[in-house]
Amino acid sequence: MKGVEAINHYSSAHLGRLALLTMPLLLAVAAPVRAQHQVTTNEEYPITGVYDYTPMTPCGCSGPSDVVNLRGVLHMMVQAQAGPTGLVTMHGNLHGVVGTSPTTGCTYHAVGFARLASNTPGPTPFTGTYEVIPPPSCEHTTIQVTGEVFINTDGTQNPSFSTFVIGNGNPL
Repeated sequence: MKGVEAINHYSSAHLGRLALLTMPLLLAVAAPVRAQHQVTTNEEYPITGVYDYTPMTPCGCSGPSDVVNLRGVLHMMVQAQAGPTGLVTMHGNLHGVVGTSPTTGCTYHAVGFARLASNTPGPTPFTGTYEVIPPPSCEHTTIQVTGEVFINTDGTQNPSFSTFVIGNGNPL
């Protein structure tokens, strides 16, 4: 073999041997990749706040508007990967959130769920929009539930530092 043909042959053979020698070494030295362990925790947080029902069209019970203090529980399920930058997914469900207007006597229920994703650890902001069911024949509206879920470095919730409110959180 002469010229370019010899160079091409030498290069291919050389590269092949080099690959055969280095691949096993790289595989032996490379650290195995493992999925982070996911932790699931469930907590219930008491919530309260003022809801001002102002429908587009006044309806039977409420008049032009109705103000009520809603109270109940936010069930927070968190799935988190432990560690300083693990992914956290929060599912907030309302349970028994209800209020009766002291003015009109109308009862309102807040229902629904919200999902939010963020990173851990520490305080993780949460905001969810939920449906408000007013008396029959009145239009449905929504409320905001806001707060923080404190995620420990092991991926669990810390209820001592987690808080939630409905609306602005100021009761009547």
